[in-house]
Amino acid sequence: MSTPECPSTWLPPLADARCTYAADWVATKLRRGLTVEQPEAEALTTLAETCGNQPLPLAYERAAAAGK
Repeated sequence: MSTPECPSTWLPPLADARCTYAADWVATKLRRGLTVEQPEAEALTTLAETCGNQPLPLAYERAAAAGK
């Protein structure tokens, strides 16, 4: 099984898919309580500046609401 590419080393080739990829990446990190490495955080921050208000995936929103 291959490991997913980190946003600091790979982004989807289609620009329209990058914000969704970043939102999914962050949601997975939050859901699993995983840490973010510095290069990853920098790449996500730079990418977020171009994304506007990309919503988190619905599955994460439901999980977050259940944890309240």
